[in-house]
Amino acid sequence: MSRTERDNFTKKIDAMNNSSWENRYTLYEESLKSAIDALKLSEEINYLKGLAYSRLNLAVCYFLRSDNEKSLPLLVLALEYFDQFKFEKGYIGTLVHIGNIYESYGEYEKALEYCHKALISAKEIGYKEGEADVLAVIGMIYTRLADYSAAQKSYFESLNIRRVIGTQPAIASSLNRLAQSYCLSGDYEKALEYYSMSREIRERIKKYSGISWTYLGMASAYEFMGKLDKSDKFYSMGANHEETDIRCKAQCLIGSGRINRKLNRLDKSIRELDEALGIVQKLNAKPLQYEIHLELAKYYEKKDDAPKALENYKKYHSLKEEVLNSESSNRLKNQQIVFAIEKSEKEKEIFQLRNVELKSAYDVIAEKNKEITDSIRYAKRIQTVLLPKENYLKEILPNYFILYLPKDIVSGDFYWASKVENKTIIVAADSTGHGVPGAFMSMLGASFLDNIVNIEKILEPARIIEKLREHIIGALKQRDEDVDSNDGMDLAICVYDETTFELTYAGAYNPLCLIQNGKLEVIGADRMPVGISSHADDPFTQHTFKINKGDKAYMFSDGYLDQFGGVKGRKLKSGPFMELLRETSNLGIEMQKQALFDFFIEWKGDETQIDDVIVIGIEF
Repeated sequence: MSRTERDNFTKKIDAMNNSSWENRYTLYEESLKSAIDALKLSEEINYLKGLAYSRLNLAVCYFLRSDNEKSLPLLVLALEYFDQFKFEKGYIGTLVHIGNIYESYGEYEKALEYCHKALISAKEIGYKEGEADVLAVIGMIYTRLADYSAAQKSYFESLNIRRVIGTQPAIASSLNRLAQSYCLSGDYEKALEYYSMSREIRERIKKYSGISWTYLGMASAYEFMGKLDKSDKFYSMGANHEETDIRCKAQCLIGSGRINRKLNRLDKSIRELDEALGIVQKLNAKPLQYEIHLELAKYYEKKDDAPKALENYKKYHSLKEEVLNSESSNRLKNQQIVFAIEKSEKEKEIFQLRNVELKSAYDVIAEKNKEITDSIRYAKRIQTVLLPKENYLKEILPNYFILYLPKDIVSGDFYWASKVENKTIIVAADSTGHGVPGAFMSMLGASFLDNIVNIEKILEPARIIEKLREHIIGALKQRDEDVDSNDGMDLAICVYDETTFELTYAGAYNPLCLIQNGKLEVIGADRMPVGISSHADDPFTQHTFKINKGDKAYMFSDGYLDQFGGVKGRKLKSGPFMELLRETSNLGIEMQKQALFDFFIEWKGDETQIDDVIVIGIEF
């Protein structure tokens, strides 16, 4: 083949690839055909750039039809070329879609890694469309990690770029994702406003494959608002639309299955959940799989089929743990943080020994410290995912507040809650230490509580603490000779039975404060930790109280009481704290939280916060 002939072929292949990329959202079949034809021609003349772009385009087509198993290998092959030519727009596109796929698998750390690389490159070469695309994916990852303010920041940045470019399908997508973040953060009216804007654009430009995602979002908003029939209508519209994406269809079926369970339309519910499970298993979408197993467990509970309910709860817990990497991923993150710290210290020593200018050494250390802080901030997002969501807490605890003030970015204090049958269980815990070590203990504790309460169905506070102690001792491999070790946690746990109106409490060092008829009573905890000690075989004491409307209960760690401050710079201590609770107990529950926060800030003044703080208040 002559040089001229080859040049003509490469121009033709480039044109095919450009056409495939431009048509990927609006003319799917044409985009797919152009990518396949470009790939064949590129293989015939061994045109490496054409091969890379045609593989990227083909991968994107498969991704848009949720066929990630075909998409990811093509993206990996494309990246082998683009890694050598990072100024190419295809480099950004490949990284973004790899990030997209890992996000769909629930591997958020990998997804963010690829997206951050893409964002840096897009800004370096001034590729605005690519910058908007990657910001949209980063926003989606933050949404999955429940960091809605960060998600909305990324989404608005993406939307503003897309509005300048004028790409209507992309603008509609940004509006849809913004609406989703508002919905998940509890601002349903704002969510519906953005969903309506997205729907209007998609109907106007006849982007029907995207409308089903808008229907899904609107259904979710109406479900959160308690408008179940209206919600089911939109879930059905999304699931049954002729151009619905298969992943969107699965999510609509899950939602409709959940609504129909709540409305006691159980035959329809099980059909939809089974169909959804078949879809997501083929997609290998584990976050959706564990969501379905949770719904199936609730369905079988309603059918009084305890064995199948338990089986699905176990599958739910196992898959959720795998996705969130509650042990292995966090262990990896801890290793990365420790390594970064050690590396920073060693480099500092090396610079000092070599007598490098102080300015240079400080710059390097500052950069390393930034890397460490960024890692810890990511660990915070993982920890936040494991805490109960506000919407769920409002479901099971209509009148409550949680004052949660970590000393560092991540916290050793944590709260946990669940409702099993007619009993609501809530925990306020204080792990050994604070910062990263405390956070890892807190994540262990939350994981074990999930298993003890939701899987093993242990619902008595004393037994829950005793079982948790067994798990902690086992996980930390503590032995009798380790009795001086203080690794473990202190906690208070309450179980409220809404049928008998009884509150049952047990505690390890952390007491319960109960206010009834304006009188305050402090119920002491057992003075032994949840961990190895000379009392590791002793049972915990359980207290039960009859509860009347208007009674209030408080659980807390020692962080608030031990804070130095005031005019003399002393600890607040227990007595003044109890008096503060009593004085503010006549306020509404949210106002009391604000009053406690304001007092803490005023008391602390210029003093450094010395420990994590958690205070939970419940009004019955």
